[in-house]
Formats: sequence, structure tokens, C-alpha cells
Amino acid sequence: MAARARAILSGATLERVLAAAHEANDPPPDAVVVVDVLRATTTLVHAFAHGADAARCFGDPEVARAARAEYRKGTTLLCGERRGQRIPGFDLGNSPREYVDEFVRNRTLLFTTTNGTKALMRTREALRQMAGAFVNAAAVVRRLAALAAATPDRAAPFTAWLVAAGKEDQPADEDTACVIELARGLAAAPEGAWTIDLEPGDEASAARFESVHFPDAAALAAFFAQTEHGRALVEIDHSFTRDLEDAARRDAFAVVPEGRAGVLSAAGR
Repeated sequence: MAARARAILSGATLERVLAAAHEANDPPPDAVVVVDVLRATTTLVHAFAHGADAARCFGDPEVARAARAEYRKGTTLLCGERRGQRIPGFDLGNSPREYVDEFVRNRTLLFTTTNGTKALMRTREALRQMAGAFVNAAAVVRRLAALAAATPDRAAPFTAWLVAAGKEDQPADEDTACVIELARGLAAAPEGAWTIDLEPGDEASAARFESVHFPDAAALAAFFAQTEHGRALVEIDHSFTRDLEDAARRDAFAVVPEGRAGVLSAAGR
């Protein structure tokens, strides 16, 4: 089984990759994993682990509001943030701790965030989309490896993009570190041989984390607290320190939010 993963470390790089793919008329990737550790994809994993039925992603809060009319009353939640804070009139923000059973079970989340849902919307042409973070990294690697192993006879290799949402289209250290961890996991996967490609221009960002390992959740949370995005969150609201801790619970969940065209459900719980 041959498989290839492309590590894409910012929104700006993703735009270049998408433009080149469209110009060359390349087929869409078999899978895209979007990583927004602080906090969208971490929050989505929490939501599905606590029983959410689906998540539909939006780039514009007003479009999300309008979409609510398509659903039966009481079956949806408006969720998301701008500038780190819950959008006025929305039911939930973007803190993982908000997404507990009593709120999200059996609900559809109409979800919009500054960076994470933007990356999910940009990659909506992929055959599969997944939400990845440190909290489900091992499960994402298993899922990708299983999908690749299930298509062994194709002429073209199974292709996955590992997309760091970043912050305002620039690299974000926490997302880069998670993408590098996912890439290491795929390279070590026993199911087959993965080739890992790094996009030109992202070498310096990747090199900083190629040999970095976080021994435990405390070390990972401390790393988040030193990142630009982590510091900004805590400045907005000191209670967001808890979000950094929640995001650092490596492999706390086996759930992989998965879907297509910006609509996700749970591939496994």
C-alpha cells in the first residue's frame, strides 16, 4: 500500500496549494485533516465525544444564523467565536469545556470560528474531511492508516493533506507541532509505507518541531501558554487557561469528526 501525506502549515500555504491544484486540474485529496488546536478542532472532538450529532461549518456568523431556519426547533446550537469570544446571540463559544452532554447531545452544531472553520470551508472539495488535534491525534492516524489500507490496488497513492489552520493565515506553533506529530505517526504506522511531503516555504516552521516531544499534558499545556495564540487567549479571558489544559490532554478521545463539504459527524467514538 502506497500513501502520501502533505503537511501544509498555514492558511497562506493552503491557498497556494489549492490554486496550484485547480490550475493543474488535480483530483481532490482522499482526506484532509484540519488542525486548529486552539481551539476549533479540539472543541469539535469534545463535542462529538459528548454526543453531538453533527457539525456544519460556516465562514460567516450571519449565514450560520440564517441556516438555523432549515432545522426543526430545538435541534441546533449556534456555536463559535470572533476575536476569541462567543459571538453575541450564539448558544456556545469555542471553549471545549462548554461542549458537554447536557448541551450538545443529539444536536447539530452550526459552527463558525476565526481560523478552524475557515480551513474546513477551504478544503470542502476533499473526498473526506477530518478534525484533528492533540486530543485525538492517535485516532486520526489510525483512521488515515485504515482508509489507506482499504484502497491497496489503486494506481495512484492514497493522498491525505495535514492542514494547520494557523492564525490569520500565518503559521501557529501549536498547529504546526500537531501536524508534525500526525506526520510522525503516519510514518511509523504499521499498515503501510507513507511518504510525507512538506510544502515549499514551510521548512523553517516545520524544522523547529521535528525533534520536539512533549512528555506529558503539563508540558504540552505549558507550551501552549507560551505560544502567540495561547497568550492572546489568556489575555482575552484568564479562564481560557482551562482551554489550554483541555487541548493538552493528548489522545483523551478516540473520536474522529469526519465528513465532507464542511459537514462533520463522528467516524468513531
